Amino acid sequence: MCTPILVQASQVYTPIFFEAFQSEYERSMAACARVLDGDNKYAIAIGRLDGDLHFEEERIVIGDPFNQTVSCSCGMFNRTGILCAHGLKVLDLMNIKILPIHYILKR
Repeated sequence: MCTPILVQASQVYTPIFFEAFQSEYERSMAACARVLDGDNKYAIAIGRLDGDLHFEEERIVIGDPFNQTVSCSCGMFNRTGILCAHGLKVLDLMNIKILPIHYILKR
């Protein structure tokens, strides 16, 4: 895929980090979202096709379109420095098509 966020990530991440990011981005394309409470709070489940369609456990993501931030209950960004598929899905739902600078950590 040649999306703005992947092109940007390929330029700012090392090849290994880019591969991990690309994997999460691809998973985000298979995600389903439910709006919760109307305050930019979402339940995100990632779908998988293993013969039948299955969904992983839902994660809660809170998005802030003004500050272009997401906070996911899986905590992947805090552990690895790479946004999870859940957070990437919410960025997309908020029409944020490039990676906000605060998600590009100095290596």
